[in-house]
Formats: sequence, C-alpha cells, structure tokens
Amino acid sequence: MRRIGEIVFICALCGIQFMTILLGSESVFTISAASAQESTVESKPETKSQETTNPEAANPETAKPASQPSTAEKEPTNPAPAVTTLNPVVISATRTERTVSDLPVSATVLTEEDIAKNPSLATDDILRAVPSINFSSYLPSYMQHPTSNFVSIRGLGGGLPHVLFLMDGIPLNDPFFGYVDFNRVPKEQIERIEVVRGGSSSLWGSFAEGGVVNIVTKRIDSTGIEQSAMGGTYSTFRENLFASKKINEDLGIGLGVNYFSTAGYDAVAPEERGTVDRRTSSHSANINLKMDYHTADFEGFVRGNYFENHQILDTNLNTNETHTVNLATGGRLILDAQNDIKTNLFYLNQNFVTNNADFVSPPSRDAEFLSNIHQTPATDMGASVQWTRTSAGVLRMINAGMDVRNIEGVDNSDNTAPPPTSTVSVLNGGGQQLFLGWFGQASLFPTSDWEILPSLRLDYVLNYQGSLTNNPGTTTELSDKHYLQLNPKIATRYQIVKEVAIRASVYRGFRAPTLDNLFRSYSSQGFVLNSNSQLNPEVLWGGDIGFDVTAGRFQGQVNFFDNRITDQINYVTTSFGPPFTQKVENIGETSSIGVEAIGDVQLTKEISSGVSWSWTDAKIRSNPSNPSIVGQQTFNTPLNAVSGFVRYRHSSGAYLEVDGRYVTTALDSTGIRMDAHKVFDASASCPIYKHVEAFLFAQNITDEKYVASTFGATHLGTPFQIFGGIRVTFGGIHG
Repeated sequence: MRRIGEIVFICALCGIQFMTILLGSESVFTISAASAQESTVESKPETKSQETTNPEAANPETAKPASQPSTAEKEPTNPAPAVTTLNPVVISATRTERTVSDLPVSATVLTEEDIAKNPSLATDDILRAVPSINFSSYLPSYMQHPTSNFVSIRGLGGGLPHVLFLMDGIPLNDPFFGYVDFNRVPKEQIERIEVVRGGSSSLWGSFAEGGVVNIVTKRIDSTGIEQSAMGGTYSTFRENLFASKKINEDLGIGLGVNYFSTAGYDAVAPEERGTVDRRTSSHSANINLKMDYHTADFEGFVRGNYFENHQILDTNLNTNETHTVNLATGGRLILDAQNDIKTNLFYLNQNFVTNNADFVSPPSRDAEFLSNIHQTPATDMGASVQWTRTSAGVLRMINAGMDVRNIEGVDNSDNTAPPPTSTVSVLNGGGQQLFLGWFGQASLFPTSDWEILPSLRLDYVLNYQGSLTNNPGTTTELSDKHYLQLNPKIATRYQIVKEVAIRASVYRGFRAPTLDNLFRSYSSQGFVLNSNSQLNPEVLWGGDIGFDVTAGRFQGQVNFFDNRITDQINYVTTSFGPPFTQKVENIGETSSIGVEAIGDVQLTKEISSGVSWSWTDAKIRSNPSNPSIVGQQTFNTPLNAVSGFVRYRHSSGAYLEVDGRYVTTALDSTGIRMDAHKVFDASASCPIYKHVEAFLFAQNITDEKYVASTFGATHLGTPFQIFGGIRVTFGGIHG
C-alpha cells in the first residue's frame, strides 16, 4: 500500500503546485460552507442545456421562473440561508434535463451540500437513507468483499443487481459481476446523485429494471483548489484534492485525487471469532482528470480515471485488489433552437484479483489455508447517440437514439484442496456480451397541466465466445445465445391544483444475466457453483401511482407501487454432496408491493428537516427448487424502513446535521434473519478562518449492536466511529 500512498501524495503535491501557478496573483479565499450553498445545480446558470431540453422552458407561456438568482445576483460570502426550496435537474429519468418537481416519475436528488455534509465515509452510506434502496447487506462497502456490493430497489431482492448505476450517464456497474464499487466515486468529487425509482429499461435497457442511479461529478465552472484531510477511529484516514482551472470562458480542466485508508473494525461477532480473525482493512486511491468545454452551441467533456483498491477481509489470507482504468468522453451539439444531438464513448479496463481462504477444520476459525485464487480481467466499451427536439404546443419533446456496449471477461482460478493433500486444480470460465439498444420517447401536453410521457426500447443481447476450462486442460466451448427484449413504459402527470399533482406509470423491464452468471463456475472446500450459459433474462412488469405536494416551505411525495419479476435468476441446489452443489437457473417468481412517503420542510432560515418511510411487502411467489421458502420476504428487504434528518445552517457558515434511520428485520441471502436496528449519525462544520473549515462527524453515535450480514459468519454493523478534519478552499473565480 505504500506505493498507492506515494502515487496519491505526489499527484496531490503536483496538483497543488500546478494550480497555484495557474491561479497566480488573482487567487482569492472563500469559505467552504458558503461555496457548498452556492454550488447546487440551480446556481449554475451557464448550463445552457436546461433552457432547451426542459419541455416547460421550451414554451414561453408555461416557462417557470428560476428558483435561484444568477451569478451576478448572488450574495456575498457567508450569506444568510434563504428560505427557498431547491428544484435541481434530473437527467436519468428521461435522458434529458428536467427539473425534479415536474417529473412524471418518482425521483430523489441529493445535492452537493447533501453529499458533502453527510456523516458518511463512503457513497453507499449516503444512499442508505434514500427510500426503497436495498443493499445486499448492512455492511459499508469498504467492509465487505466487492462482489457483495449489490444494490436493488423496491423489494426486488438486495442480493442481485436490479438498479443501473451511471457516472455522468455512463455505466458504473462492474462489467463482469454487476456490483457497484463505490470507492470509484469519492463523495468529495460528486455534484449530485439522481435516484429514479421504477422500471427504466424503456430508456436504459438491462439492469434498469428497477430504476436508475446517476452520479454526476463536479463541473469545471470556476478556478480554485479544495483540499481536505480527515482522520479518526480505527486508523482511518482520507485525503482529497480537487483542483480546477477555468482556462477561458469555454474551457475548464480539473484534477481530483482521493486516498482512503482504514484499519477497519472486527466485523465477525465475538462469539464466533477464532485465532485467524482480524480487522477488515481497506485502502483505495482514485485519480480523476476531467476537461469541460462549453460554448453557446456545444458542451462536452473528456474524463480519465485510475482507481485501485486493496482489502484484507476478516482473515489474513482473504484478500482482494482491483485496478481500473476508465476513459470517457461525451458532448451535446445544439443544432438550432429546437434540436440537439448528444453522444458519448467509454472504455474500461479492469483487473480484479481475489484470494479466498477456507478453514482447515470448519467450523473452527483457528486455522486457514488459501483455497482458491481468482484473476478476473475484464474490458467494457460502448457508445451512444441521441437526438432530441423540443417545441411549443402539444408535442413538447421527442427524442430517439441508440447505444451499444460490449463486455469481455474471464475468471481464471487456481483451486487448492485442504491440507495435507493441497492438490491444485484449474477452473477458468469467460466469454463476451454484446448489447444493442434502440429507444424513443415523446412528451405530450394535451393541456398545460397534463403530461403524457411514453417511451419504448428494443434491446438485442448476444452472449458469445463462452468457454469453460477444467483441469487437466479440458476446454468446453459453450453455445452462443441471443434474444430480443421490447420494453415499453408510459408515464403521466397531472397538476390538480398549484400545490398537488398526481402521476402514474406502467412499465416493463429486464435484467440480462452477467458474465459471472453465464460463464464463471466456482469451487471451494465442500462447495461447487456451476454457471449456466443458457440463462434467460429476468423480466419485470410493474407500475406505480403517486402524488407530489408542494406547499410553501414543504415538498413531499407519496408513492404506491406493484412489481412482478418472472424467470428470476437464482441458485438451485442440484446435490447435497459432498460436495454441496448449486447451479444458476431461471426459477420462480417474486412480487413486491409497497408505499413510500417522503417529505422535506424548511422550518426557518436556519433549520430544515426531512423524513421518509417505506413499507415493502416483497414475497417469493414460486421457487420450484425449494418450495419451502414460498411466501417468505425477499432477501435483504425490510418490511419497514424510516429515515430522517435535521439540519442547522448559520449565516456564519456553521453547520450541524443529525441523521437517523430505522429498519425492521430482514432475511439475509443465507436465509438467516438480520436484526431490526436504529442508527444515528451526526456531522458538524464551522469556518475557522477566511478560507479554512473544520469538520467533525460521527457514525452510530449510540453504538447500536446489530447483525449486518450472515454470509460466511455473523458480521456486525458499523460501531461508533468519529472522524475530524480540515477543508481548505482557494478560488471561486469564474472564467
């Protein structure tokens, strides 16, 4: 890990020196807290695309006044917080920029301030308070194996990927397994997070069967440097540098460098620990270089990213590391007042290595041996193009486009038998996946208060060049498989009165099996998992109906949803052994119905509060391989989940936030019930000099003890942790 630290330290020093030279004598100092207040989406008037892609803005008769002042009208440093409700932009709901308040679908947007001030170490912890988001466990991402970081939504099953994650509109899910590595997107480099609930395959294709999460990184719209460093419990340390330079009115460049290290806590329950158990440690480095270019008729970006992560999980022999290089570019060309074209290209090269240990005499955890080593290289490349036309009248917007994505990967494993034999066998499996999608969408306004938004997408999926190699060298060429998926959606919204709107949608979605499901077989001591190259996609049919309420300082929504998944991909037991053997199959059906209630209120100029509640009745409706679990709650889905916050902002820049969440019991993927629990977190920050801010945050301040995962052992959730640091901000000069 010394090499990672040296790379990050050198990059940070170089970035500071480089940007200081560029800033020169024009440097000014700003207070970080004030910068956060001014950096929401609404406060960036130079985002020209908002005016042309928002159907409301396209019609002068129905255009809404901006809820934020222009740059020239902004108050001086440390203004008193205004009693206003932000109305940020969402791209992922319609593949065009729309304000969240007039969307015909359910969406949540976390602003830059929400993210920066949140008392969390990793991005996944920020999302845990978003209604109906389900994770594969209650462990933070840096405390569990990367392949366990699956995200689902609305009770579709937290142990499998049912949500498409994007970074700046480009796929973020791991190409081979489908998990999300949240360390690739440090929260310090995020401008906003868009969460769209409900089937979205009609625009985005596979993985979006349950919804979309789009993480938007910071725009380069000013010259400055922000440097922060923090440390705390369990030898945790994080350093972040974000340096930006506005070269001229059109061009900006930015460098983001982030390093995170923690010795971690002892996650295995004390009564189960053996002599080989240890703290789970994690170390990651992230270097991001970005260029933004904006003129009156064109805006584009180029981004390069290097990421690596090293982890020691539970015991000394359980280790993994990830190395990722990612390149992306995209742009939007305004053809005229009504037409524009968007396009993007991306490429990712990743090498994932994991060493898995087994115990010599299970269930004793006093001696271990290295049972298998996996090397999983993968490449992911793709492109998309989209045309959009806006106009006045009934047909406010129409867009159409296509995208292509090809994934190639292989899992090479060396498997070692328990001592004393310790014989080694080889098991390699891999192949490729091709996705082609064509989509279209229209926004119709029969009246000024009523929108109808139909969309349709056709996907072609090809699984090809699959092979499986078994020791002593027998290679089986697996049959190709291809299929088409047609996914419609229709959404509508009607403004009943000024304060209340009703919306509804019905949709079809799908999730293609991953390369892991198709081509990767796995074996360890007493266990074999066989892949299945002939899997069919999961199919979801669902719908929701909801109400949006805006009254003075209050904004809220209530949603009712109903989803059904058929041909669910799961694991079927084919032999009780030894060895115990399972195979990936399309089996059974699940359903989820539920309610979401969300409300935020600005109580005074200084104090705001919010609360959300979700009730999700998600059941296994059929499972031929194990009928005994029919009627059970789907895995990792609590029946009730409540979260809330209270925030205080002082005109001096001081900030205080207290967050809380409560979830009822849920079944882990092992079928073991996890505890109901409540967790409270808090954060505080205060300017201590003209350009310096001190911050402090604590997690699980009541030190609640609860089971977070039962995979491999009983793992406990995050204990009480406290962290503190300094943030220094230079700049604020707009080009």
